[in-house]
Amino acid sequence: MESNAERIDKLNSLSGQILDSAIEVHRVLGGPGLLEVVYEEALAP
Repeated sequence: MESNAERIDKLNSLSGQILDSAIEVHRVLGGPGLLEVVYEEALAP
């Protein structure tokens, strides 16, 4: 069974990956001013 610290570490890692991906979308597609739908389409599986 995972400890709370292990779960927090996994969540922190996942959040970092999501933020890194959003920043990459912003860098590649341009910004500021991108609509939320652009990020939704670019980041959706």
